[in-house]
Parts: sequence; structure tokens; C-alpha cells
Amino acid sequence: VLKALSYYRMCIYQDTDQVIKRFTDIYEPRSRKLKRILEKYRENDIYFFNLAVKSFDKLPKDSFVRKLAISLFKNPRFERMLASYKAALNELKVIRGSKLRNKAVENYIKKSAFFVRRSINDYIKRNFFNFINEMHAYSGELFKINLEIFRSKKNLVKKDVDVDKASRKRGSLKHVKREEDQYFWKFYGGFWADELGGYSFGLKNQCQTANKEGEV
Repeated sequence: VLKALSYYRMCIYQDTDQVIKRFTDIYEPRSRKLKRILEKYRENDIYFFNLAVKSFDKLPKDSFVRKLAISLFKNPRFERMLASYKAALNELKVIRGSKLRNKAVENYIKKSAFFVRRSINDYIKRNFFNFINEMHAYSGELFKINLEIFRSKKNLVKKDVDVDKASRKRGSLKHVKREEDQYFWKFYGGFWADELGGYSFGLKNQCQTANKEGEV
């Protein structure tokens, strides 16, 4: 969205269209596929747990569902819940192998394991829903930018300006203004772990005329 908006503000409409198209081509099919899964298994209290824990290794390496699940694994909350579930299973194994087997304690641990497993299932399902909601929100923002592009192009056509003639030149640092205490960071093979500061495009603004709001 930031990239599309930046291109739009500089009247580089071809690049803006490409960004929007790329987003649509990549995320709309994924969102639809995930929505079908959620609609089918939304009331199931074990499907998403099995998908992310038991059946995870069977998912295709390039599957977006696999990548989405991996992003959840990095969350400390998920790590704690999964560790609690595994600990409960280990306790059950120990109790069942003991000569002094206590049925009441065994039932309590089984209920605890069931509760944690359901919590993991709900956590994964909720985050999958959040992914869809985010995609819809971003899609809505890009749709607004698309409408603005259409309006801007229409105004240019009225002024007899060829909207497709503008050339897209590669970025140059000469188009980026900086203060004396600001530095350029090229990010070649590294990153800046401190505050990143301002983000600038090195592209030439191709707007013909602009008013105070930056509109063509």
C-alpha cells in the first residue's frame, strides 16, 4: 500500500498499476482458498491444531498456509501453549506406566491437555481469520488508490496529456533531499538495527501540475 501510494503521489501510474495487480494476483487467490478452509472447519476444534502441528510436515514447501503457520510458530504464546500440551502428554505417559496409577489425576491431566489443544486450535484459526481480514483491508486501500488513479488520468486526458507516454526512470539519489546530519544507507548485505528514520524514494516526480494536496 505504501509503495502504491508513493508511486501514485509521483504520478508514476504504470508502476502503481503493477503494484496493485501484483497484490491482487498473489493475495486474492490465497485469501479465497483460506476462506474456504475456514468456512468448512470453523466449528472443528482439532482441524487447525492438526494442520499446524501434526500434519505440518506434509504441507508443500511452497504452500502459503505452511508459511502462514510458520509465522505463528515464532510467537512466544504459541510456544508456551505447545510446550504445555507436550508436557501434559508426557505426564499422561508417566502416570499410565506407573504401578500407582491414579485415575482421578489422569483424568485431570487429560482434560488439561484437551483444553490446551483446543486453545492452540482456536489461536491458529483466529490468526488465519485475521490474515483474511488484513488482506481485505489492504485490498480496500488499494481500491481507493485505484479510483484516484482513474480520476487523475481522466483529468490529464481532459488537458490533452498522454498519460501513457511518461517514461519510468530508475531511481537516483539526486532526487532525494537530505539534511546535513542525515546519511544514506544502501543496505547491501546488512541492516540497521537502530531506528530507520525517514524512508525516501529516489524517483523523479512525473506530475505535470499539482495543487497543495499533491493532486494532479
